[in-house]
Amino acid sequence: MRTLTASMLSAIADSTSYRMYARAVIKPSRMYVTALSYNNAQSWSEAIGIPDPNIPHGQDVAYSATNGGFVFAIVNHGGTLRLFKSNTSGCTANITYLGNPLLTQIQSKPAVLDGYLFFIDAADGYVKRATLDMNAVFALSAACVTAIETVAATATAGSLHQLSATKVVRITSDSHGAQVVYYTKPATWETYTWPRRFIFPATQLPSNVPCMYTAAAILNNSIFAYMTNPEDGSVIGVKRDSHNGTWGDSFIAVPSDLSQFWLTNAFATNGRIFLNGQFRRLMDDGQGELIPDPDSLVYSLLLSSQDGYN
Repeated sequence: MRTLTASMLSAIADSTSYRMYARAVIKPSRMYVTALSYNNAQSWSEAIGIPDPNIPHGQDVAYSATNGGFVFAIVNHGGTLRLFKSNTSGCTANITYLGNPLLTQIQSKPAVLDGYLFFIDAADGYVKRATLDMNAVFALSAACVTAIETVAATATAGSLHQLSATKVVRITSDSHGAQVVYYTKPATWETYTWPRRFIFPATQLPSNVPCMYTAAAILNNSIFAYMTNPEDGSVIGVKRDSHNGTWGDSFIAVPSDLSQFWLTNAFATNGRIFLNGQFRRLMDDGQGELIPDPDSLVYSLLLSSQDGYN
C-alpha cells in the first residue's frame, strides 16, 4: 500500500484543488403509430410539443368523491373500453356488461364521471350512458357496469363531454364544420342541436368523425362548448343560454395572438370556467407563414373566465 504524505492528504481534502466531471448520453426510447388502421390507443406520453392533430385521443378523466381518487377512461384496441384509477399501474380488463364486452366507436371520445360513463355504442352508433359501480372500478373489476340506457337513438360519432349525470355534450364534424349537440334528462332524454357549425374557411373537416381538441362546461346553468381552430390555434366557443333555451353565435374564447392553444378539457367551479390545454408560441417563417417557434417552450396552460367568453 502506498503511503500518502501529509501534503497529499491536505490537497485531497481541499475541494478547491480538484474537480469531478460526469458525462451521460441520454437517448429517447419511443413508440410510433404508422397508421390509424391499427386502432391502438396511445399508452405512452406525448413528445414535447403539439401532438399530431390527426391522432385520436379517446380518453377522459374525472374525480371520484366516492372513492377519493381519479378515474380514467380510454378507448382500447378494437373499440373496447378500459378504466384506470390514480396512483396505480393497473387497469380493468376490457369492460363488460352482462358478460359481453362494452364496445365503442374506435375514433370516439368517452366521457366519465363519478358513477357514470357516456360512450357511443359501436353496434348502433347511439349515445349511451353506463352506470358504474365505483367500488368495482377502484377494485379494477371489468364487471363494473350495472346498467345501460340510451341517451340519443340516432347513429352518430363524436367526442363526448360530461357536464353532470344528466347532461352531456357531443361535438363532431358535420357538413365540413363541427356540430355541437346538447343532451339533458329532466325526466327523459332530450336533444338540443346548435343550428349552426364551427366553420374554418380553409379547412374542411372529414364527415362524421369526432373533434378531439374540444371541451364543454356548464356555468350558471348555461352550456358552453369550445373547440381549437385547426387553422390558427385559437379557441372558439358557443353558448346555450339557460334563461331562454337558445343558442348564441360563435365567439373567440382564446385568440391566437401568434400562439396555439390545443384544448384538452374544461370544467367549472366557484363561478368560473377553466380551460386546460397545451400552449405554444408561433413565429413568422420569413415567407408570411406562421410556424411553431423552435426556441419557445411548450406549456400546459390553465385559463379561467368569469363569464365563459374570454
